[in-house]
Amino acid sequence: HYHYINIKEFNIKCTGYFDTGNKLLDPYKKRPVIFIEKSLFKNIDNFNTILIPYKTVNYSGVINCIKINNIIIDNKQINKEMLLGLMDDKIKIDGVSCILNEKIMEGYNV
Repeated sequence: HYHYINIKEFNIKCTGYFDTGNKLLDPYKKRPVIFIEKSLFKNIDNFNTILIPYKTVNYSGVINCIKINNIIIDNKQINKEMLLGLMDDKIKIDGVSCILNEKIMEGYNV
């Protein structure tokens, strides 16, 4: 599922992909993590980031994340505390710049 994404706080508009496999929550406050290409941000060094541990089938590590309080998905505003996980690599799905977390969609008909 492809979705139009708008993150007003950072003036970012992109295409997101809803991945039921992305269940990453920060271990402290249980906030969902959206993976997003770091290249979309200007002046990224000006933002406070937090490190969140993650594990995939082949790898484990930490990812720098920025806190946000809302996101617009397909013109529906979702007000929920969440994190943007900043990816150095490009997402390998044509035209997609972020991977949405299934927890963000809970309670919203998007």
